[in-house]
Amino acid sequence: MAQVKMVEIGERLWRIMGIAMPKLPAGIQTALKLRVGAADVSWALALVLAAWGLLKKGDEPTRAVLQETGALPLVNQLDGVAAVLPASFTKFLNAADQADDASGYAGASVYLSDAFNDLIDLQRNAIVAWLNGVMFRDAARALVGRYPQPDSGLAPAWGSGMADPVVQAAPPVRQSRAERFDRADRPRPRPRPAVAAKATPDELAPPDPNLSAEDIARAHLHTTGWNVDEANRLLSGPKGTTGSLLQIRRILKAYTCLPKTERMLFQKLVDEAEQAFTKEELQAVGIDDLGDIRSADALAVTKGLDLFRAYKRLAVRDRQRVLKYVIQNETRFTADEMNKVDISGISPKELE
Repeated sequence: MAQVKMVEIGERLWRIMGIAMPKLPAGIQTALKLRVGAADVSWALALVLAAWGLLKKGDEPTRAVLQETGALPLVNQLDGVAAVLPASFTKFLNAADQADDASGYAGASVYLSDAFNDLIDLQRNAIVAWLNGVMFRDAARALVGRYPQPDSGLAPAWGSGMADPVVQAAPPVRQSRAERFDRADRPRPRPRPAVAAKATPDELAPPDPNLSAEDIARAHLHTTGWNVDEANRLLSGPKGTTGSLLQIRRILKAYTCLPKTERMLFQKLVDEAEQAFTKEELQAVGIDDLGDIRSADALAVTKGLDLFRAYKRLAVRDRQRVLKYVIQNETRFTADEMNKVDISGISPKELE
């Protein structure tokens, strides 16, 4: 039964959260201890995480339960929220899935504590905003109303979806004998030929967008007020170890490892490709969060052309950040040297 499975997993996650609670950041603790309906937010979050895990395993009864409670859109949103969290959060979920005693719960709580404490302020604020948001609280209220918090003493209301009231059919009106004789004298109505309904083609639903978890998270952050740079920084982890920021750092590290002639070729290709970038746009993008490029793992490229191909796969704002970093940190090329770099022999197909 989907409800039993979801509640069992949810209770396990909730108890692990309780063990980790004293070691979590103050803002996260406050958000998890707030009340939603007759339960703490921590219990609602545990149910949401449990349902999310079951959905990822293709559990259709769980999907049906979430549709009944209206919580399915929120649980689907977790694909994006999880992209904001560090790897230790996945370790927490995996450890919780295996935990079956006190020591297992304690071990999983360490991963959960690490996950929240590894977040930068932007990430913590995003998680708190999500927990306090209207969508989370509406879905949480429906879930905890059906599945009360384990220590609440309330009885569960499983399968309590409201059904449409059954309206008893009115008893047929019995006609008198005189009425029946009177109706018998009337001519019977001529049957009308049935008119076939005009067939209409099924309306085609638009295809689901093929978005990565990071794209979903970025879109969610934009709708809640985060600008592009803040969203990218948030999604890249506390030290730029994930997401687009990691890719930028790896490209820049690879650039610094190239010989001078290959760096000049890369710059020439970028200059030709990005003539639409304005001075104002480059001034507006931030590069302070790139940190020490030397600590990044370089992309496995040895040619300026190969690096340019990797660069072109970045989003526009990220390409602007790469270009700004190169302009500010590369001062060894003279105008004469750059003018001598010949890219006329490179075909457009080679640039793809």
